[in-house]
Amino acid sequence: MQAVNNICDIPVSQLPKPCLKDDHFAIEISDEEYEAGLAACKHNLHGRIVLPKGSSPINVDNLRVKLASIWKSIGRWGITSIGKGFFELYFSSIEDMRRVRSMGSWNLNPGILKLFTWTHDFNHKIQNQTSVQVWMRIYGLSPRVLEEKHLVCN
Repeated sequence: MQAVNNICDIPVSQLPKPCLKDDHFAIEISDEEYEAGLAACKHNLHGRIVLPKGSSPINVDNLRVKLASIWKSIGRWGITSIGKGFFELYFSSIEDMRRVRSMGSWNLNPGILKLFTWTHDFNHKIQNQTSVQVWMRIYGLSPRVLEEKHLVCN
């Protein structure tokens, strides 16, 4: 948690040595470290803020305050901005993560936090996940059209 709060003092000698790969700097991590990192994310979710047109963006601190007032029964959790209105949320237990995820989206008034499963290859720069919930009333339909087998959408 210290690293998140920018109060952690790590000696440069303990950091992995970067190497140049193509035009970018890279660090090498072992398969064991990679797998341990993936396992640590099993309690994580990704989320995206969807705001009404003309609304000001919500920064991570304001979002944390809003969610803390809604998630009073949730144990320890945290949130990190990963850009373009996307966030990574992490929870201390799988049960808390599942409780939060079961809602799918949370009303922030204004805006909605849409939640989805954490994936190791998530890239906010290429995401185009826009969904809209719509209720429609269509008059004059035959009762046969309203039968359950006709209402299934794929």
